[in-house]
Amino acid sequence: MRLGRASRRRRHGRAGAAGGAHAPARCGGRRVIVRDPDALVLGGTVDGLVAAAVLARAGRTVLLLEPSERCGGRARTEEFHPGFRASATLHASGGLHPRVVEELELQRHGYAALWPLERGVTTLRTDGPPLRLTAEGPEGPLSEDDAEGYLGLRAFLDRVVPALRPLLVQEPLPFRRPSWRELLASAGHALRLRALGREDLLELLRVAPACLADFTEDWLRDDALRATVAFPGLLCLSAGPRSPGTTLALLLHEALSFEGGLGRGSLPKGGLGTIGGALEDAARRAGVVFLCGERPRELVVEGGVARGVRLEDGRVLGAGVVLSSLGPRTTLLELLPPGLLGPSVRRGLLAYRDRGATAVLRYALGELPTAPVDAEALAGHVQIGADLDELERAFDDAKYGRWSQAPVVDLCFPSLTDPSLAPAGRHVATALAQFAPYTLREGSWEHEREAFADAVTARIDAHLPGFAAAVLAREVLVPPDLEERYGLEGGHLHGGDLALDQLFTNRPLPAAGTYATPVERLYLTGGATHPGGPPSGAAGYAAARRILREGKARAAR
Repeated sequence: MRLGRASRRRRHGRAGAAGGAHAPARCGGRRVIVRDPDALVLGGTVDGLVAAAVLARAGRTVLLLEPSERCGGRARTEEFHPGFRASATLHASGGLHPRVVEELELQRHGYAALWPLERGVTTLRTDGPPLRLTAEGPEGPLSEDDAEGYLGLRAFLDRVVPALRPLLVQEPLPFRRPSWRELLASAGHALRLRALGREDLLELLRVAPACLADFTEDWLRDDALRATVAFPGLLCLSAGPRSPGTTLALLLHEALSFEGGLGRGSLPKGGLGTIGGALEDAARRAGVVFLCGERPRELVVEGGVARGVRLEDGRVLGAGVVLSSLGPRTTLLELLPPGLLGPSVRRGLLAYRDRGATAVLRYALGELPTAPVDAEALAGHVQIGADLDELERAFDDAKYGRWSQAPVVDLCFPSLTDPSLAPAGRHVATALAQFAPYTLREGSWEHEREAFADAVTARIDAHLPGFAAAVLAREVLVPPDLEERYGLEGGHLHGGDLALDQLFTNRPLPAAGTYATPVERLYLTGGATHPGGPPSGAAGYAAARRILREGKARAAR
């Protein structure tokens, strides 16, 4: 057996795991010793934690290996300036899939108490009054036609989205000959879609591959309202409102918003780290053993079957199956010994589009800025980018390898709903700013990072006067930073673009699109597997169910 040397291109979780491979194996304050578990889960991401908990509750022995000292992946809350805390990456969440919440009994771990009242989104304009959009509808100077058009659009989404949601936790139908069980499950989902009725089903098939500019024009005329409706479909996506397929991305964002948020998600109390904490607690109670601060060097494969992982200090952890949430390229191109994948699989992995274009900015504020709206509106999402042309021009810069000179921003003030995130009288602001392409055509992020942060801050200040003067400290994380610090391949906050050719069985590629890989007993999960998008736990749940099903089939042979 030949064991290849893992690439040192990235150091997953480097900030939290320095020297971890040679330190005692500790997590949660106790020494961890496990021998040959039924399942070895690589990465304490949301999907990794969900999968580990599901497997453990099914009676399997599970060891979870996390390269950094903390679990949670994208669902972390951390201090970025003394006394100021914020979510590490995404600042809002649509919540976990209801089946995950129910099966893991997360209500016992305080999950329900995380969600504040829905606050909606406010789109700011420099040439007119702001537009506010809540679950009840738009508020602002709109024509009667636009008000009625929005109600019609919302009614269409409210009919279509529930029919799409079951697909998010269902394993995609494989390209190989499917089993009768897989056919029955897919037939059930086809019947749910058919139950939409002929008119809605035809409309869904028509608009899904369309661009958001065309989709919103079918219903609306007001520029700010169209931009507000479209923006969630562009979050964390390398596309503009006139890019084909962006309407489907909007539908998926809506389907992944289980706790409200109009496709953008809500702000959980304590930040997204409270979600990761609830999942970690559930996994521990289920019997999962954690091994933190240890990095895998390579996967151990014998006779085409995954048998475990070798750590950087040479120790080998054996396991019945290996499930990785570290990302498909890290798992299959860096950790897997060479020669086990065909050229088509390697090409597919390299062609998968996961180069992020969204930057994360966190601000410590001495006070709130002057706002053309009340504090209640600031407690939700604040959008800067008030028409589709603004959104498209911002993307035009990224198409040519430049950061956007006039970035579009999704801004939140999480300390308004959770004052514990900042010292008394102070506040936290977080921003997702687009577009910040992973690779710049000229220069490097080492030299351009602060200039981009200045542009984002100035853009916010132009709409919220006094914002820049209130900044006590800031931190900016562009895609290479997100990759280096949190192990997000390509620095993509959703694990890869939600595009027509990167969904279902094509996520990340057909050879691994149903969580199983070409290597027997090696599985994938995470944002780069179906359904993708913000962390919902759906991929971890579906991957665990597949492992359990195939384990039963092997035992019966």
